[in-house]
Amino acid sequence: AALCVAMAVGSADIDLATVMRGIGHKLGLPQQIRPAQDTILFQIRMPRALLAFAVGGALAVAGCAFQGMFKNPMADSNVLGVSGGAGLGAALAMAFGLQGAFLGMGGIAIAAFAGSLGAVALVHSLARVRGKVSPLTLLLSGVAVGALLSALTSGLVILCRDVMERVFLWTMGSLSGATWQQLAWGFPLMAVGCIGCMTQAQPLNLMLLGEEEAGYLGVNTERVKRLLMVFASLTTAAAVAVSGVIG
Repeated sequence: AALCVAMAVGSADIDLATVMRGIGHKLGLPQQIRPAQDTILFQIRMPRALLAFAVGGALAVAGCAFQGMFKNPMADSNVLGVSGGAGLGAALAMAFGLQGAFLGMGGIAIAAFAGSLGAVALVHSLARVRGKVSPLTLLLSGVAVGALLSALTSGLVILCRDVMERVFLWTMGSLSGATWQQLAWGFPLMAVGCIGCMTQAQPLNLMLLGEEEAGYLGVNTERVKRLLMVFASLTTAAAVAVSGVIG
């Protein structure tokens, strides 16, 4: 219902009945809509609505996974410095004019995605002590790395003032430029990450009792934490790469 309403609301007046006729037409039913309405619905509004659906769901799943892993209801999907890494990657791409594309991904999206995963790898390496990663050190490392990367981004913007506005707008997050190409590569990555997080639901529930208690019940807590970090970070990185640092 929300998706249909999102397709009906906008500067051009298109009612829900027209939206349903347009969807029926795409499904091969004998329905007709005007060409202008078809363009507005299926080239502008539907990609934006579907991307909002995917990004919102992906960040919710990743946030839930991190809240369970850290046993903290205030944890969010960017707790491991993903947004800071994405912001620095995007700022570097804008500063050096990386406009190439690969598999439908623009240069800025690729740089943001790589920056996000790089930040998570750095956080994990800093938090690893004697082969183990505790939630507390992981959380502290995430906060520290996120702050460092945000500071580096600010410094880069000061040095390259010509990209200041573009970086600022990107870090605000937006779905206004959503395209089918973004969905084509972003949605599968987010889906894989979400499904991966959900496969760890049962051991994560047991870990809420405490890691020692979960170990007695047969849960390999270190393996679960690694998998959750990988899947939740992949989910968040893909979402941020297509939408910017969006809340």
